[in-house]
Amino acid sequence: DMDSTVTTSAPVEQPPRPPQLIYQFKFQDNGLSLAMVFLKNILFSILTIGIYYPWAKTNIRHSLWRSSSFVDERFIYTGTGKELFFGYLKVLAVYGLFSILGNVSIIFGFVFFLLLMVLVPYAIVASKRYLLSRTMWRGIRFNMKSIYKEFFSVSVTGGLLSILTLGLYIPIYTNQLYSLMLNNTHIGTLSVKYTGRGSDVFVGFFKYFILTCLFMIFFIGVVVAAGMFFATDLVPAGLSLSKPQDFITLLTSSFFSFILVGILASYIILVFAWARYQSWLWNYRTAHTFIGNANLGFAKGISRFTGLGVFLLYFVNALIVICTLGLGLPWAMARIGRYMLANIAFVGNINFDRIEQTQQTKSNSIGDAVADVLDVGLSI
Repeated sequence: DMDSTVTTSAPVEQPPRPPQLIYQFKFQDNGLSLAMVFLKNILFSILTIGIYYPWAKTNIRHSLWRSSSFVDERFIYTGTGKELFFGYLKVLAVYGLFSILGNVSIIFGFVFFLLLMVLVPYAIVASKRYLLSRTMWRGIRFNMKSIYKEFFSVSVTGGLLSILTLGLYIPIYTNQLYSLMLNNTHIGTLSVKYTGRGSDVFVGFFKYFILTCLFMIFFIGVVVAAGMFFATDLVPAGLSLSKPQDFITLLTSSFFSFILVGILASYIILVFAWARYQSWLWNYRTAHTFIGNANLGFAKGISRFTGLGVFLLYFVNALIVICTLGLGLPWAMARIGRYMLANIAFVGNINFDRIEQTQQTKSNSIGDAVADVLDVGLSI
């Protein structure tokens, strides 16, 4: 018998996986620099009777972009007030013409209405494309593909389904729009990818919606029951609402104060519920956003959005703006920038040396002007 030999192959060593790196964002303005920009904008807007508005808007963008950084490299905004000014001129000329014709003929008015319905999806996409095409980081320009047809189709379908479902389809609809825009966004040759699903967003929305409704029903029931129980003690006896003097007495009574506190508390509860859902949505979207092999998710040492954090952010901002009669708006905007960028970071490995510049996409300022006139898209 011949001896049989068994050969075993040595295990193939796998190359070591590169360590997971954390790429952080920062916002480096406490509000003072932005306040100086606002002061300049107000002065020039007064001197030019509002004509300076496109330049004022551009100045704010320059300041916000310059204050934002990724891995210690600041973003740069290359848009100009001049191009935005001519964009507004063209949009206002067409808007004025159709407004005049609409007053002359019902047919023109109906055509103008249809035109506005078509322009809303266009304005959102065009405004986004314009902003990205004027944004640079490390000399690399951002860009977004032309997705007008796809965006319009999703907008029409989603809008109709949202109406038919009494608003329940809105979370799925908005996630489709968000996904469409993000998956067609590029940083030079590097693509952005979003993997969030509409069904997940709907479940998250529905959960918070049901919990909020149940809590509000319970809270309102407690307030009404307490009001009825203490009504004899809180409402002065013998009042007649037909008498102005008695009505004023009721308004200043403890019962009215009790109801007013209940309404105010209900509003605060609704706002906090919105903040809870908003924080969940932001966390979900960041966890499903990628550039290359890096995920815009959570990392050790990086905080995440919380319902309380979002609530306090907007609550304190509202107090700042109201108590300063609007003068504190720059500080409120700076607080939003710091909070947003402090809670996101890319985790993974990005080879920045492989990112190359691409040809600038054709995107003019008209879309941004249309979005501003129609009050859609991005506010800045």
